[in-house]
Amino acid sequence: MANEMHQKVKRPIFVVLITVFFITMASLGLKFYLTAGDVQIYSSSTAVSSSISVVSLNQTVSSIGSSVSSAAGTQQVISKIGMTKAELNVVDTWRFERGYFNQLENDDYKQYDEQTLKKLADGGDMRAAQLLADLLFGQHKFKDAVELYKKTALYGSTKSLQFLIGEEGRRSLIDESGNMNQTEEEKKNHVLTALAYAKVAEMRGDSDVYFRSLMAPTSANPSQIALTDEDYAKVQPLAREIYDDLQRQRNDLGLGSFDNSVPPEVVDGFKRIDPRIFNGIKAKY
Repeated sequence: MANEMHQKVKRPIFVVLITVFFITMASLGLKFYLTAGDVQIYSSSTAVSSSISVVSLNQTVSSIGSSVSSAAGTQQVISKIGMTKAELNVVDTWRFERGYFNQLENDDYKQYDEQTLKKLADGGDMRAAQLLADLLFGQHKFKDAVELYKKTALYGSTKSLQFLIGEEGRRSLIDESGNMNQTEEEKKNHVLTALAYAKVAEMRGDSDVYFRSLMAPTSANPSQIALTDEDYAKVQPLAREIYDDLQRQRNDLGLGSFDNSVPPEVVDGFKRIDPRIFNGIKAKY
């Protein structure tokens, strides 16, 4: 009887500790996909951080490791990846339209309270929706945050797909209700959904997100669940289903079709960071 009581007490404590661990990791910004530039994933000696791909012309380039002025930071980026200011501006605009807002671009919005951000988000403001999602996630309101990240994906953000990849991966370990006793099939479904979000990013033209899902597979599949060729074959149809559902919602809102175009300057920029991004990545999904 005493042993049974001990087991009943021990398991909830363990669940709480695991939950606290993931919350702490998230709060510290250590998730692979919520913050694009925090993880070095390239092995080439000449490679630079993936954060270079999202840097703005007007952004202080902290990824290079110095607190410099925007002009000096821009010049460092240009020197680092060999692009002109005009080319970098095209890359920056393309990324901005896909939800990669820098600190300076977000400062104006950070003065707004939750209600104002919500009103703007409901009105179709992608930046407000994304900032509100970040805020709710920091408050551990994970379900609400996930719904908002899905809304930003609907508005055109591909950065939000990075979060959804990591979140589905996390849920393969512990679901939103704190359950750690999911069946193998349930865990696998979360992993496949994470991989599908990565595929959606590629369909949207953001091959950088897809590439990082290959190079950092533990985000989508942290427990390294074994996947068969049959499992991988499910990813693309699931991605198409997710994409089509987002597109239907856009149509209902009168937003039109997604812009999945990729300017040549963007392709060239990513190739300079790592040529594997657009050079026929070999993957099972």
